[in-house]
Amino acid sequence: MVDDVIFTGNHFWYPILFSNGRLLRRNVVSTVKEPGWRDLEVGFAISQSGSSREYKTGDWRSLRPIVDKSKCIKCGICYIFCPDMAVVKTEEGYFEADLYYCKGCGICAYECFTGCIEMVAEEE
Repeated sequence: MVDDVIFTGNHFWYPILFSNGRLLRRNVVSTVKEPGWRDLEVGFAISQSGSSREYKTGDWRSLRPIVDKSKCIKCGICYIFCPDMAVVKTEEGYFEADLYYCKGCGICAYECFTGCIEMVAEEE
């Protein structure tokens, strides 16, 4: 007989090993009921508009975008594709990442067809 009690899924069970090598699973207790979608708390919900501006989320970035203004044609593709809306338009009409919110994903550099955005390592 094996003394270890094992938890798999929703059941605790203990294995019994017979002399012929056959393994028998015996349920000890049927426990946890899996939560349904109605039991889950709301997550990733914006409770009020504009509240995400309170949180500076760019602190953990390892790469940052650098724009070469000599290649930039001010098309705004980087602005359109940024998933965090971290790209802002400057007074000169160029688009630059707001580093307080940019997470360094590199989508802006990937989508830029002029190649004016380069992802460089973040400095300490």
